[in-house]
Amino acid sequence: SSSTIAFAVSTIGPAVKPHELQKICERCYRGEETRDRGDSGSGLGLFLCKRIVSSFNGTIEVAVGEREIMTGKGSCRDTSFTVRLPKSRSTT
Repeated sequence: SSSTIAFAVSTIGPAVKPHELQKICERCYRGEETRDRGDSGSGLGLFLCKRIVSSFNGTIEVAVGEREIMTGKGSCRDTSFTVRLPKSRSTT
């Protein structure tokens, strides 16, 4: 809408399972595929992103692509993160 600003970031990585979508922005959460493959990470990146976006009264939406992509590390999917922030009004 005209009252928000939105941008999206897409990546190809381990598939996010439907039951994980509500958890992936929780502190120290790492997806099952990531843990099973032994990928590194602390589970803080999306948690911090969500905290920052929320502090501006915004939201983060996650969408996982349907197409499976095979990489050297196994099965992956395209995942998009859409950030929506309210436009601020000028006070000048």
